[in-house]
Amino acid sequence: MRIDTTSAQKKRSAAREVSMDAPAGGSDGFGFVDLLVASITSPSQAFSHDQKEFRLQQAIAELNDEQKEILRLRFVEGLPTKDIADQMGKSDGAIRVMLTRTVAQLQEVLTVAG
Repeated sequence: MRIDTTSAQKKRSAAREVSMDAPAGGSDGFGFVDLLVASITSPSQAFSHDQKEFRLQQAIAELNDEQKEILRLRFVEGLPTKDIADQMGKSDGAIRVMLTRTVAQLQEVLTVAG
């Protein structure tokens, strides 16, 4: 049995198609993605996320300048540890150890405080 899809396709209008980022239901400023995110995030989840972010910012502020720079180069700039080592005048192994310890320190802050 063959289904005729041409009539269904003709009923669809490209003018009715909208971007997922377009405001839903008018000009209220919220797109479909915003509404979807809001619908699956409870207020307590949003609060918990904000609290973790705040604690992480505090923990990063307490790191020494070298630790902050290594984190920035690795996770913001996306540099490999070899390039970070060259830039900071250290061995690749030393940078890897420092990164591991620094990330563990930050994780500890988030787990203990959470």
